[in-house]
Amino acid sequence: MDLKEFKKIALKNKKFKNEYEKYDIAFEIGQMIIEARILKGITQNQLASLVKTKQPSIARLENGQKLPSLRFLSKIAKALKTHLIAPKFAIFETKLSTYQQFIPASCEYSTTTPTTFNAYNTKKSQYNYINNISNNNEKEIIPICK
Repeated sequence: MDLKEFKKIALKNKKFKNEYEKYDIAFEIGQMIIEARILKGITQNQLASLVKTKQPSIARLENGQKLPSLRFLSKIAKALKTHLIAPKFAIFETKLSTYQQFIPASCEYSTTTPTTFNAYNTKKSQYNYINNISNNNEKEIIPICK
């Protein structure tokens, strides 16, 4: 049995799946905090001081031991002079082909590089939909219907 097979079997266990997903999210958030902190050139101690906590608390977040609240993440973002981009549910990661049956044939498709949600002029469009079509966020497909 290889790792993929083990993971598939293990994720059928609800308790394991919950812990796995919780760790996965905490780890990703920790990595984002590390990257942002390093880009700003500050230490864990300095970040802790800016958000009025202690360095071990920042270390626990960065190594994925703790999952921060959105309020605390917002404090970190503010301290790093940046902002949060709202997360999205996995359902929105579905490939465009799943939704093509709902898109009128008169739509034109435009590809863009990923950005925060782009609001197109809704007076000219009856239907705007952004769907991420790649796992690595390379492009977005935007059907624009007139």
